[in-house]
Amino acid sequence: MTGDDRPDGTTGTFDDPRAAPHALPTDLGTVIAGRYALARLIGEGGMGSLYLATQSEPVKRQVALKLINPGMDSKSVLARFDAERQALALMDHPNIARIFDGGVTAAGQPFFVME
Repeated sequence: MTGDDRPDGTTGTFDDPRAAPHALPTDLGTVIAGRYALARLIGEGGMGSLYLATQSEPVKRQVALKLINPGMDSKSVLARFDAERQALALMDHPNIARIFDGGVTAAGQPFFVME
């Protein structure tokens, strides 16, 4: 998709900071759980967004942080999100990201952190 495809000129790519500005549920730079700073949007799905984030403690490293989108807090969506988090936590395979952390933001949005 090119910038000519949309009336607002956005490209729809995740590397373009102009892309789909309405799609970002959380501002980049926001710190989640006091230690994960959102750096850029990696992707979006039906119930959440995946961000590249920088963990500041207890170690400094880059992580992927999946955050449920605002307004997607129905019981069924929350149950699917929790089931995904639990399933990933139980898997041990080199091609599946390991879960490092999880919780709920100050705004009440569930999240989990992966390698």
